[in-house]
Amino acid sequence: MTVPPGHPAAMPAGPGRAPTLHDVAARAGVSPATASRALHPGTRRAPSPLLRERVFAAARELGYIPNLHAQTLARGRSDCVALLVADLAAPFTSAVAAGVLDAASDYGLLVTMVGTATDSHAPADVMPKLRRQRVLAIVAVGRTSERYGQELAAFEETGGRAVAVHGEPLPIDTVLLEDAPSRPHGLHRESGCQALSLALMPRAEAPRRIRLDISVSGPDHR
Repeated sequence: MTVPPGHPAAMPAGPGRAPTLHDVAARAGVSPATASRALHPGTRRAPSPLLRERVFAAARELGYIPNLHAQTLARGRSDCVALLVADLAAPFTSAVAAGVLDAASDYGLLVTMVGTATDSHAPADVMPKLRRQRVLAIVAVGRTSERYGQELAAFEETGGRAVAVHGEPLPIDTVLLEDAPSRPHGLHRESGCQALSLALMPRAEAPRRIRLDISVSGPDHR
């Protein structure tokens, strides 16, 4: 059942009120049950990929915060997220990291920051440790390699979530920050916020690409 326009459930969240699952359903034009199935993978009768993307977009627009406590219990994971930073000295990196920390605070999560070397072998050393810690999600910022992307994709295959903030798309969800040094500080910070919010959403059928200064795109739109 879809929620008709004008129905009380279709009204936007009021000032000071956090958006609910019903708000997301109303924005996406679906029933709360359908929205719940879209946002919680592994349930029966999963919606189509197109419908799931519509629900994800509504959740992002409203700033919907999922029940992270339930997620951590269901996934057997901690309330900690990992922030992997390739170059701590890069000017834009600190702004992206600040955005991740801002979002983590809003979600009531802890952040473990890991400075990774720029060679392709460092992530392979770090990832087993993060798996043992059962981190809820990973946000990777900055320079990477094919092996780096493979390690993060493998983490997702074990039930985790990983998102990159990078100039080129990786085999995981990516917040595209092309020509980062020339971009305004505020965009860097917002990239970090969006990356963590995306990491707390279920995986899509194909990796998403987000360009904050242009548009939010689905898996097949560049």
